[in-house]
Amino acid sequence: MKTASEHQTRTGSPRQWWLAGLLSYLQPGLGQVYNGQGAKGLRFFGAGLISLAAMVLCLEIGSGLIYVGLFLLFAYLLITLVAIVDAALSARRQPDLFPRKPYNHWYAYVIGVLVSSFVITPLWKQFMQPFFIPSGAMEDTLYVGDYVLADMTPDKPVAGEVILYESLEEPVRMLIKRCVAAGGQIVEIRDKVLYVDGSEVPMPPDAKHVDSAVFSADSRVRDNYGPFRVPSGHFFMMGDSRDRSRDSRYTGPAPLAKIKGKAIAIYWSATLKSDLQLRGWPKPFVDVANALWNFPSLFRRTRYGRIGTIID
Repeated sequence: MKTASEHQTRTGSPRQWWLAGLLSYLQPGLGQVYNGQGAKGLRFFGAGLISLAAMVLCLEIGSGLIYVGLFLLFAYLLITLVAIVDAALSARRQPDLFPRKPYNHWYAYVIGVLVSSFVITPLWKQFMQPFFIPSGAMEDTLYVGDYVLADMTPDKPVAGEVILYESLEEPVRMLIKRCVAAGGQIVEIRDKVLYVDGSEVPMPPDAKHVDSAVFSADSRVRDNYGPFRVPSGHFFMMGDSRDRSRDSRYTGPAPLAKIKGKAIAIYWSATLKSDLQLRGWPKPFVDVANALWNFPSLFRRTRYGRIGTIID
């Protein structure tokens, strides 16, 4: 017959469904571990890790494997979603006197979150990183609400590529613009027309002007600029919405040290819905709350025709 102390060591507090879901949101499989389902948790963790590694490999190789990489990204997102739902539902089915396993301790969950936050996530973000488009400076190539996947191991930018770089005015802010010229080239804009080394540069297919007014160089650099020689090791950036972009015309060319990535493809796109105002709450809780708030209308707001668009 078991003593009271032996019974206490084998049982724990009731499982909280919201905590199980949150843990699997932070790291697929961790919610299952919290529920005492270690083997299932390892399967979710392994499936997520393999899909991430394969995605990075395909996108780094590029060419025809970009679509395979996007498919693997969706596979990872699906694995995460299934892990969250499974963890929450499994937690609700657990008995009040939860049969605690040897790994069901708070420090095991903390270690799992730390490994995810400071090892796995930073590692894959050294190669690939998602980026949300918050403004219309790149319309109609990129819309507000587009989610872009970027290669974070780019070579030196080439004219025509869509580049991610740190703002020269706000270093913590990331910008996305099109590179139009590199160090040593001469940039000039005459009545809204871009010239590089004296030759007219055609507008990108989805670039646009939205203001018919033409300002002189004395009043505004938007429509008449230069000639300006780009310094060595720098790159001249412009938004595709030429009249609504604060770019190198205003802030100067971006040095190579500020270049962080190259946009590859749009992996999701949706019109915006206002988030919940949860000031002072921990960011993981805010992210989960906003995801739940936005999810019911997500499929109605999604711009399906933009998903999988290669950025060029």
